[in-house]
Amino acid sequence: MSEINGFGLLLMGFAFACILAPFTLVYNADGGYKNPSMIALLVVGGLLLIGWGVWDGFFARYPIMPKRVLNRTLICAMWVILSHRFWSFADDQLDRLQLLFLWVLV
Repeated sequence: MSEINGFGLLLMGFAFACILAPFTLVYNADGGYKNPSMIALLVVGGLLLIGWGVWDGFFARYPIMPKRVLNRTLICAMWVILSHRFWSFADDQLDRLQLLFLWVLV
């Protein structure tokens, strides 16, 4: 129990809560994403996430994710996953455009 990074866990939890909350609250907010409270939640969540990274990387006695985990293999795996997600989304959009083009031709 003494090796738990409580402050880091709170920072990370609040950061993810602030980032994810606007996606569910947008339907009830006046103006949707143009509502200043939605923008503020996203900005504060991003700042808290950056703060968590700085805290966990430089100041935490027992970090949630040790520095040795961020090696070349993990970074390459994350790049492959993100690029696959991007290209599969782009391919899906291209398929929709081709289908729309076929409907216009018919």
